[in-house]
Amino acid sequence: MLLIAVPAFAGEPIWTTARDGAGDVRTAEFTIADTRCAYETMADVCTMDRVLEHLLGVDVHTTKGTFQDVTFTEEFFPVGEVKSRYHRTLDGSARIEWTLISGKQKRHDGFWQVKPDGRVLFQNVIQAKSRLHQPLLRRIQIRTMAAIVQSVQSTCK
Repeated sequence: MLLIAVPAFAGEPIWTTARDGAGDVRTAEFTIADTRCAYETMADVCTMDRVLEHLLGVDVHTTKGTFQDVTFTEEFFPVGEVKSRYHRTLDGSARIEWTLISGKQKRHDGFWQVKPDGRVLFQNVIQAKSRLHQPLLRRIQIRTMAAIVQSVQSTCK
């Protein structure tokens, strides 16, 4: 397993990347003043759709208590429009987990965890269906995760 840690300037996310047979694991850790806003932005798919620029639309199939079955339509350069269906579990205040059910990737799972001290942990695990596509998917993951963190930081100042 290869592990890369990228140092950050004060206030910027600390990025960690690991690669192994299960795909690319990318983690961001950052602080935010309004932790409630950070959680709610990612928990509410309608807010996500409004705040995250790469999202073109959200289809909610089921919402039952802490469970969501949703399809996100996203746009990524250079692949264009991508639809992915996820099962998401929310704890109501601090943690959101998602698992890819269907889409172009073999795997896209992760979590968003808000800590009481103002830290947010954001992790994505991705794996392409073909090893040939993994480098492209990795570049999309890096760009998109950074954009999500930046959008939430701008929204939840």
